Amino acid sequence: MDVFDKLRTMKILLIDDDEWIRDSLSIFFEAEGCQLMVFETAEEGLAEFKD
Repeated sequence: MDVFDKLRTMKILLIDDDEWIRDSLSIFFEAEGCQLMVFETAEEGLAEFKD
């Protein structure tokens, strides 16, 4: 099983304060068919995660 086969079944929480890294990883994972929730800060990500 390809690692992306497993990741495609999950929602991925991506948190990074660097916009370039956030955007690059978003493009990469979305191109692989992964579902992402992307945030700049841990506080933003945790608030969404709690919902």
